[in-house]
This record gives sequence, C-alpha cells and structure tokens, in this order.
Amino acid sequence: MKILPAIFVSTLALCFNGQEANTLKAMLASETQFSDLCLEKGIRHAFLEYLAEDAIVLQPDPLPGRDWYTSAPDMGIQLEWYPVHATISNSGELGYTTGPWISSRITAPGDTVHYYGEFVTVWQLQNDGRWLVLIDGGNSHTKPDIQPEMLVLPSSSGYQPPDVENDSISVNEQVSTAEESLATSIDQLGYAQGFRAHTATDIRILRENSPPILEHQIYEKESEEGFWTWEPLSQHGSGDLGFALGYGEFRESAETKYASKKISFLRIWKNTEMGWKIVLDLQNPVLSANPDD
Repeated sequence: MKILPAIFVSTLALCFNGQEANTLKAMLASETQFSDLCLEKGIRHAFLEYLAEDAIVLQPDPLPGRDWYTSAPDMGIQLEWYPVHATISNSGELGYTTGPWISSRITAPGDTVHYYGEFVTVWQLQNDGRWLVLIDGGNSHTKPDIQPEMLVLPSSSGYQPPDVENDSISVNEQVSTAEESLATSIDQLGYAQGFRAHTATDIRILRENSPPILEHQIYEKESEEGFWTWEPLSQHGSGDLGFALGYGEFRESAETKYASKKISFLRIWKNTEMGWKIVLDLQNPVLSANPDD
C-alpha cells in the first residue's frame, strides 16, 4: 500500500498535462496524507483533520461527519486505504477517489482480525487551497481473491460543457434534473434498464458484500419486479461533475404500505458528450422502513 507516490507520478504524466495534472496531483496528495495520518494518529484524529465543516459520512445513513467522528469511540482499529480511481471536475473544484480499504484489530495477543471493503470520497477545494472531504462512504466485503488494480486515471475526452453550465447553481439544477430523469426511467423501464440508460460505460458500482462491479455487470437481483421511490437529500456539482445522496425504497407493488428494502445511496454524475451520466453508484442497506420488522 505504500507504492502510491510512484504510481501518481508515472500515471499523471501519461494522462494529464499542465494545470489539470497539478490539480489532480494535489487532491491525490491530500488522499495519501489523510491515509498516512490515520495510521499515525488514529481514525478520529485524521477524519477531524480532513473533513470539511459540512461534510457528510454514510454510516450507512447520511450523517454530519464532524459530529459523528467527534463522538465516535476509540475501538483500537487501524485503518488504511489507497485510491485505484480518481477524477476531478473541469472546474478544478470538485473530485472523487475510490479504492480498497483494510482495517485491522487485535483481538488477543498475536491474533489480528482484518476487514475489507471499498471507499468513496468526494473532495472539495477550499478557499484556502486545501482539499477537504465533502462526502465519505463505502462498503464492506470479504477479503478479495486478487490484489486490487493500481490507480487508473481517465484521459480527458476533450469534451467541455459550455461555460454557462459551469455556474454552480446551474450545475446543481442539472444534477437534480438528471436524478429526476433516472427515477422516471426506472419507473417506466424497470430498475435494470432504467438505470443502465443513465450510466457511463466505465461506471463503478459498489454494493454491500461485493467487490466493485465494473462497467455494466448489473446484479440480476436488481432487476426484480416492483417499484422504487427515491428521496435525494442533497445534490451538488461543479463544472462537469456532481453528486446526489439520499435514500431509496423498494416495494413489491404500488399498494404496498411498507418498503421491503431501504437503501442509502451516493451517485456521482459526470457531464459527457451523451449528457449527464452516472460514473459511480454506491448503495448500502439501512434499517427497514417496516416498523414490524
């Protein structure tokens, strides 16, 4: 996990030039420093150092991040991670990273238990030039069979949305419109087809108890018959990148009173030549909406 600096330098040189490379490199340097601080001084200290004032953490419910970590007990857990994928907006103000995490806890002398999963971090450039965490979430799964791939940075497609669309209010509205279009498509076409119509070809899908699902390898269980309702709690964007987070509920029929499944979600959207497309979709189960469960 300490091979990151060499990966950053070599990959950045291949994919980006000038200011774009420097901005992305600065964000990734913050990621590395964040992880290093976590190993050095502990989870609570590191997160309180790198969480923005209005940061949200998915636990799995969306919660105020700084409040969560201020009151979080010290469990004696060691946590480390590294990114395998990173993107910044063309405005240079918003970005995200994702990759594997591993936590370790000593349960008895000479006995250490390890846990594994994937993280997603949305980063925002602050007025003072620092990159801080705006959204933090992830999933957990069993130990992967193979070592996750190294950092992959996307090459620029050359597509630039019109300058007027880089206004933050306008971008937020566009992300909100994309979410509404997704919900309509799922209603009309079913989950699998409606979701696929709004995803990028290189989408990364994160589900509990599963390693990352790449491209369009959608789970068959997500094609089940029924009705989804969505409750976005927040949308934000900058340039050609945005995100939405909130809740989703699944019912077998429109008449069903209680949802049989409730999830929290984080969707990251990118404005492409084909319009706004989902490039990362994280879903985690939360407590049932049925009070009888």
